[in-house]
This record gives sequence, C-alpha cells and structure tokens, in this order.
Amino acid sequence: PVIVAMPTYYSDAEAQSALSLPEQVKLVRDFPGELAQEIIPAVEEKYRTYAASAEPEDLAAARDHRAVGGFSLGGVATWYVMLQQMKLFRYYMPLSEASWDDGKEGISGINDALLSAGALDRSVAGQGYSAEDFTLLAVSGTRDAALKVMSAQMRALAFYGDIFRFGENTFYYIVIGGKHTHKDAVKYIFLVLQQIFA
Repeated sequence: PVIVAMPTYYSDAEAQSALSLPEQVKLVRDFPGELAQEIIPAVEEKYRTYAASAEPEDLAAARDHRAVGGFSLGGVATWYVMLQQMKLFRYYMPLSEASWDDGKEGISGINDALLSAGALDRSVAGQGYSAEDFTLLAVSGTRDAALKVMSAQMRALAFYGDIFRFGENTFYYIVIGGKHTHKDAVKYIFLVLQQIFA
C-alpha cells in the first residue's frame, strides 16, 4: 500500500565523488522545486493515491499521506524539502546528515547547528505550519561519519521546543554500530518506515 519514488543525483558511482561543494549545494537547494513540480505530479497522475488530482491544491490536501527522506546528501535534500515544501509532506526522514542552510541563502548552517536550527524553526512557522503539522524522524549511527553534525543539529533543535517537540513530533535515533554506508542506510530506513503513516 506504499508507493516509493527514488530519484538520484548521480548517473553512476563515480559521479558522486566528482561533485564539488557548490554543485552539491545547487542540487539540494534546487531539488525541492523539482520534487514539487515534476516528480510528485508524475507519480500522482500515474497511480491511485490520496490526492484527488495532481493539481497543487489537491497535492497539498493529501500531505498527511506523503513522506520524504534521504541518506547523506539526500539527508541534506530532505532538510531543504522541509525548508521549502512543507505543503506537500507531513513526514521527514533525514538520514546521516544535518541541514546546511543558514536562513540567508548560505550553507554556514553545517558549521553552526544553532544557526541551521533557527532557520528550520522560522521556516516551519513561515510556511504556516506548527508542531502539530509534521513528524521528523532523524537517524544516524554510532560509527557514522555524519554522527557529529547530525547530533549537533538535533541538540540545537531542542532549543526550539515550541516547534520541535522531542518525543512528540521530533525523534532522533542513533543505531549502534551504524556507519555511513548504503548497507547501514537500509537499517536506518527500516527503523523509520515503521513509524510513518501510523
């Protein structure tokens, strides 16, 4: 009863390592628009879903039945979707990466967790949503290269408890022995998939 769409940035394994930081930033910043304008309408038009049509208002009306998530750079993209397209999703599953956004079109948020947390907090309210309108399920692993930045991000969100309510709409899981690998990403996905659309 679930449709999963899995777009990627990379044409092959070598392309990933060839992307410069500015190219990566452009990809994750542009992705929410592509997701909203192309990917979701294509899926919703082809399959029977909760949306009455692929028109923007019908897609927004069905947001409670839609989740977005990604691993590593896909995790960054997930945060950007939350920053830009909350009208389309209730569930957010960033895996093994923090938000890079600083709220000022820059990426200094990756080095300043409070800055990126503040941008996320302002974005939720700025899009017209509250703590009751989303669920955030973040995951990393004890041996994951992104554990430090991910943990800093999640600790910083705790300062914005009006929006990010841990144990209610915000959850952070650290998988014992989890690494920054696709094999471990499958474990992370399995963990959070059990908690959406409940």
